[in-house]
Amino acid sequence: MQNQLLRLLCVTVVLSQGCAAQPGGRPDDAIGPNDLASDEGALRVASAESSTYYTATRDYRRCAWPFCGGFWVSEVNHAETTCPDGSTAEACYVTDLDLEGLALNERDADDLRGALDTTIFRGEIGSAFVADRDIAVFVVSEAWQPLTEGAPVGDFFKVVDNGIRCITTPCYTQEAAFLNYPWWFTLDQLETRRVDATDEELATAFETLATDGILVAGWARARFTRTDVFLRIRASQIYLPVRPSPVDPGGVVCGGFAGIPCPGHGACMDDPTDSCDPAAGGADCTGLCECYTRLRCAPGYHFDESPEVCGCVEDAPLSPCATVRCAADTTCEVVDGTAYCVSNGSQACGSSTCGAGSVCCNASCGICTPPGAACIQIACL
Repeated sequence: MQNQLLRLLCVTVVLSQGCAAQPGGRPDDAIGPNDLASDEGALRVASAESSTYYTATRDYRRCAWPFCGGFWVSEVNHAETTCPDGSTAEACYVTDLDLEGLALNERDADDLRGALDTTIFRGEIGSAFVADRDIAVFVVSEAWQPLTEGAPVGDFFKVVDNGIRCITTPCYTQEAAFLNYPWWFTLDQLETRRVDATDEELATAFETLATDGILVAGWARARFTRTDVFLRIRASQIYLPVRPSPVDPGGVVCGGFAGIPCPGHGACMDDPTDSCDPAAGGADCTGLCECYTRLRCAPGYHFDESPEVCGCVEDAPLSPCATVRCAADTTCEVVDGTAYCVSNGSQACGSSTCGAGSVCCNASCGICTPPGAACIQIACL
């Protein structure tokens, strides 16, 4: 621990002298994952985080699949990647990216494959038996895409909210770890000005940090106490998790093992936006109701083509005003189910003129009243 703190002390001294990039691109004061590869000073150790984040690129070699045409995957923050046969290399070849665990529809999955160069994946390199041989397949459990179009510079981190809330300062509410390393440290500061994001984009990022956490590319500096190490990350890019697109709220789900029926005369059709295809052997594929039938409805009814109904429904009753003709200076209005010819503001009523919204109830006396009000029916001389 003493040697480690001594090394960190040297880093802290350099930190006060400014940040100069080394020939390899790493600033003089930047801490790398191997500089903190120890339980000492760490908040916790989470082995489940080890060696699971990768970048992926397409294989453009020309030969017969599955030997070419797949993908190359590399462990983030490591110079070499452990391949399925136990060897290590800068990148390992896999025949396919299995995205089923992300529950994306076909369009979103295609978009993700088209954005490989900017995406960080979490998953495992597994195997599948194809053409009488085992082949490597990368099974994806998470995908993270950048917040902006800027290029990432630096190491990669996971940043999470630890749930701590305080009424005094300092209050450390976030933790950070180098991706593919198990040691988690208190996050002292996350600087985002180099991310080149809008206020709205940063607000979205910090909302995500509070729930799912975020990935961050950047350089880390260290601040230490006698027992703890605190990280300060200067971010160059932020990554948010890829989530399935919401289901169209207008769709009516049907089918599946439960055999959910469609309303009325609707037909249950395969949903083209999901990855479950009955024609390919999908046994529990739900569908969407569509209305192809056109029925001749009885008088007083009409056919509703919406998937929610797909049948004959009763016509709306006629308004009482439908059979009433009013004078040019009045408009028909319905009050408590009764039609009245209401003045527009210039209706003559005997020797009076009815104001807007009133009716002439007794022309001989020039009496105007609100619609539906009691009217004295007397003759005036």
